[in-house]
Amino acid sequence: MTQLQLIFRGKKYGFNLEEIKEMVLLFEEDPTGKEQLKRTIEYGEDKIHEVSKRIEELEQMKNEVEQFLQVFHDELNQLERQEASM
Repeated sequence: MTQLQLIFRGKKYGFNLEEIKEMVLLFEEDPTGKEQLKRTIEYGEDKIHEVSKRIEELEQMKNEVEQFLQVFHDELNQLERQEASM
């Protein structure tokens, strides 16, 4: 049951199958779970770094799209004003 929970949790948080397999095998090799915990912490810290980097990229993309939208709104408003003054 513990292995199944680890597999589901690993997939939920974006770990690949090799990482999950390694964590499961570590638990089988060391029933205390110490080595598995060490490896899981390492993978978890890597995942946090990866997610943080992706969030930064998405925030940058969002800002760029917002800037483009503002330019487009300004252009549309200008065209509508020109059209109204004719």
